[in-house]
Amino acid sequence: MSERTYLSFSTAEEKSLFSEYVEQWVSQFYGEVAELLERCESPIERLFAIAMWGELKLSFPEIAWECMEAPYPECEGTFFAQAHIGPYRADFMISIPQRLALIVECDGHEYHDRTKEQARRDRQRDRWFQTKGYIVLRFAGSEIVKDPQGCAKQVRETIYARVF
Repeated sequence: MSERTYLSFSTAEEKSLFSEYVEQWVSQFYGEVAELLERCESPIERLFAIAMWGELKLSFPEIAWECMEAPYPECEGTFFAQAHIGPYRADFMISIPQRLALIVECDGHEYHDRTKEQARRDRQRDRWFQTKGYIVLRFAGSEIVKDPQGCAKQVRETIYARVF
């Protein structure tokens, strides 16, 4: 069986320049999300954050995305973890001032839907966010583990439908 070649370079210099570019891109990507990942409280949240950050940067390059602790009006778009909103803390919030306020909840089995009371509290939170104008998307931990990119794409489609 022959080995597939996805990239070919005419010279060693081309290959070296490409390798440098990839290293810079990976370093920049990690630097941008490092603080975001530190605020994530579970492996499921970290997995979703990585998939979502890539989706935001690639799908909406016209928006200057920032990872922050809180939304700032002068930013075009923010994506942050553990957002304190009213009496609650959302796993993630994606905000485009004057255009979008979206909450994403990542539900691990340990803290969500384990009992009827936990499920009731989650629904109550969702309703509170919705009455304040937030769109709420909720993903089970098993969905995120199975297909983090698919979950991020669903969020991207929601953003696209509401904003563009």
